[in-house]
Amino acid sequence: MAATMPEPAPAFLRLHAISINEVRDLIGADAATRAWAEAEAAVLIPPPAPPQGFLARLFARPGTPQPPGSPTSADLDTLLSGHHAAPERAGVGWQILDHLVGRRAWGSLGLALDARAIADFDFALSLGGVPTDAALGRILRSPARLALTPAPGVSVGYLPCTALRQHADLIAAATIDDPGHAQIARTLAEFLARLPDWAIEAERNGRAAPDVVAFHWAQLG
Repeated sequence: MAATMPEPAPAFLRLHAISINEVRDLIGADAATRAWAEAEAAVLIPPPAPPQGFLARLFARPGTPQPPGSPTSADLDTLLSGHHAAPERAGVGWQILDHLVGRRAWGSLGLALDARAIADFDFALSLGGVPTDAALGRILRSPARLALTPAPGVSVGYLPCTALRQHADLIAAATIDDPGHAQIARTLAEFLARLPDWAIEAERNGRAAPDVVAFHWAQLG
């Protein structure tokens, strides 16, 4: 019986509270940032197989090959060196960047939303009295301008902290009838409401105030 392929994971949106300049610093990183990134990316990249002698290779059982979409140390080096990835490795590069941004961010929020669900949620916000400037999709429509090879199904945008000052209050005050949309609104408002506290913490640590950087994956896997 033929093996069945696993179903790809659904679309996913990740919001990270981090300065866009700190994200850009990961692409073509300096020595200190590279050392940090290599340590943080270790969980994504399997260690190289130990060298084997002739007899060991002759009698070894076939191992499970690494999936072609799995990150490698070469993919990480391409990102940190600021080089453009080959088109077939571009998505992996964005996967590594998303992971590193999440590790450096002050906070992150994940939502299982495809493009249609984001549009439906923003429409519910508008019916609830939220201006279009505070729409969730606006973050993705504001390009992050990151110097990486584009990948199908991956969208990355950001809004600066100065543009987000009133969003938490506006979204929290919206009147939304649909329970699912209401829950997303509460979760999003709580995330955005923490930005001022994260900005204070960032200043204490000599870092820039966090923006909101969004990674949207049309399909994972």
